[in-house]
Amino acid sequence: NAVDVDLPQGGETAEPGSALATVVIQPDNTILLNKKVIQFEQLGDAIETAIASDTTRLVALYGDKTSDYGIAIQIISLAKERKMKIAIMADK
Repeated sequence: NAVDVDLPQGGETAEPGSALATVVIQPDNTILLNKKVIQFEQLGDAIETAIASDTTRLVALYGDKTSDYGIAIQIISLAKERKMKIAIMADK
């Protein structure tokens, strides 16, 4: 059930083992929250619901290297506004 996303290369990476919210930006800029398509306008409240029981408030963000960088920035800003931690995921 994996989502096919071509991640950018990165340095050291860590698995967000406790993340209850996983956001994926697909190559066509479709946003997925926990493998379900969602509109950006609904994302903040939906993440809040997903992480309600998570004291770390961790969100894992995966973005295809061909997706729109601006969408990733909007999601990072959204997480910051809502005092969430965001783990930006990359390939090793």
